[in-house]
Amino acid sequence: MLDTILFDLDGTLLPMEQDAFIQAYFQAVGARAQALGYAPMPFLSALWEGTESMLRNDGQALNHDRFWDTFAAKLGPQVRELEPVLDRFYLEDFHQVRKVVDPAPRDVRGLLQGLRGKGYGIVLATTPLFPPEGIETRLSWIGLKPRDFDWVTTYDNSTSCKPNPAYYQEILARIHRQPQDCLMVGNNPVEDMVAGSLGMSLFLVTDHLENPKGVDISPYPQGSFQDLCRYLDTLPLCSKAG
Repeated sequence: MLDTILFDLDGTLLPMEQDAFIQAYFQAVGARAQALGYAPMPFLSALWEGTESMLRNDGQALNHDRFWDTFAAKLGPQVRELEPVLDRFYLEDFHQVRKVVDPAPRDVRGLLQGLRGKGYGIVLATTPLFPPEGIETRLSWIGLKPRDFDWVTTYDNSTSCKPNPAYYQEILARIHRQPQDCLMVGNNPVEDMVAGSLGMSLFLVTDHLENPKGVDISPYPQGSFQDLCRYLDTLPLCSKAG
């Protein structure tokens, strides 16, 4: 029986366009790299290759380790000393990226509180490419904290990424749930809706749809964020609440 809701973050709970986010993020990282004495372009190239290594992760190591091994291979072993510096970046300079967030009001906190009141578990199933600080900052832009969720995927607690079904299997193992217990909510028909291959229920949020390959989205329950809110409002009390 459904008792847990998994939410994607970027473009789903956090309303924004992915391309604008990446551009603003790389601009902020490049500026920090230059302040640290690194040429921005090689630094950003190494950052991107580290990201690609996480996306290809086969489950044999943490995404954190995949990233830093690749990053250091490109820029030299001394770059590992920058980990705490980059963690601070995500708590400080990263806030500059907030400018790309859609300013339209969206009561995400009210949505989660309503689900909590009904007894549902809540997971933040965001692609684990960032350290916890990067998640914390992005959540703050919509008035949330990591503690508002039962589990949050980050690069230091995950060994795979979307759209690998293993990413969702790892979440299920962490929260001790079966696929049929879960609903995955996201805005990407490839990365998020792949959870349906395991047996999860699905809802595709279309306000900031990410579908660069033009995948047919007609098979998926879908609608705007407001449609999602109305749908979740119809869910019955969870058996765990009783």
